[in-house]
Amino acid sequence: MFMLTATPINNSFLDLQHLIAVSHDELLKKIEYFADTNISDDQIRQTFWPNKKVGKYLPGDSRGWRLSKSREKIRQYNHSALIRRITYRPFDFRYIYYSSDVIDWGREKVLSCLTYPNVAIISARSNKSGRCDHFYITSELSEAKCGESTTQSTVFPLFCQDSYGHLKSNMNGNIAKQISEKIEICYDPDNTNKPSENKMVFTPYDLLHYIYAIMNSNKYRSKYHDKIVMDFPIIPYPTDQETFWKLVEIGSKLRECHLMQTEFDTAAYSFIGDGTNEVVKPEYKNGRVCISKTQYFDNVPQAQWEQYIGGYQPLQKWLKDRKKTALSSEDIEHYKKIIAALRLTEELMAEIDQVVEF
Repeated sequence: MFMLTATPINNSFLDLQHLIAVSHDELLKKIEYFADTNISDDQIRQTFWPNKKVGKYLPGDSRGWRLSKSREKIRQYNHSALIRRITYRPFDFRYIYYSSDVIDWGREKVLSCLTYPNVAIISARSNKSGRCDHFYITSELSEAKCGESTTQSTVFPLFCQDSYGHLKSNMNGNIAKQISEKIEICYDPDNTNKPSENKMVFTPYDLLHYIYAIMNSNKYRSKYHDKIVMDFPIIPYPTDQETFWKLVEIGSKLRECHLMQTEFDTAAYSFIGDGTNEVVKPEYKNGRVCISKTQYFDNVPQAQWEQYIGGYQPLQKWLKDRKKTALSSEDIEHYKKIIAALRLTEELMAEIDQVVEF
């Protein structure tokens, strides 16, 4: 269905833990420290690779990378301009220093497509968990474990660039043509701006929304379970115009929801209690997501606490990754939005299963 695909960022000469941070400023400080001429290479090795023994290569060096040369190269860069937001895990957005001088296998031909306005489906060739939940979406760079937790994921950008730098559809034109003929609706591959308002023409966005709706159907996951966990998802063609447009509409809502572009009502999910906001021990008790003995998020449905998206249980994973960290007011509001997004996802998935038949 998609022409260009790639594994997201999964390796670097400078370990990913040093290239990805929760905030732009935190990452900028790391990179500035790494490039600082007043700090020796030995000091950098001790800081970034404290437990690595000297072998064939010095700590931090490899066959294709030398620490000193990399530090010298990136000193000439505008570091802030190379810091980009990355979808690290479902609903967990962080920042990465995106430069081939520190990232190995950057897959720039495909991943650079996600450094300008775009959207991409995330899935995987296999899933060792046995659950068919390895589907997500991003509008930016993503990390290899985003969208699939047991192996690694693959990104399928909606658009790429031609040799002149112009956006073009990354959809397989022959498949789009077959769908067009089957449901008797014209396909407009040149519309790279928005979904179609004319129901007799569909665009790349419409096709992506249809695909994403299918991926989020429990009926679909049950029907094709054995194939989905062993290979890339098989997407059945739409059977008629009415079904197609219904799924396009729901898929569009899911995209907005998972990209956190929906206006969520979070009033029901209060953050209650006195304390420092530090995540001590996340646990679920009687409708409460507790982060410590004194503070918790209230009125959280157990279904959302246990819900999987993109290979993870976001409400649990997001807090687990922030243990020993004090949540800011922005963090608290974001967590409330995750609760609302999961609830909306559950509702939209139920709507999809009322439309589809396999």
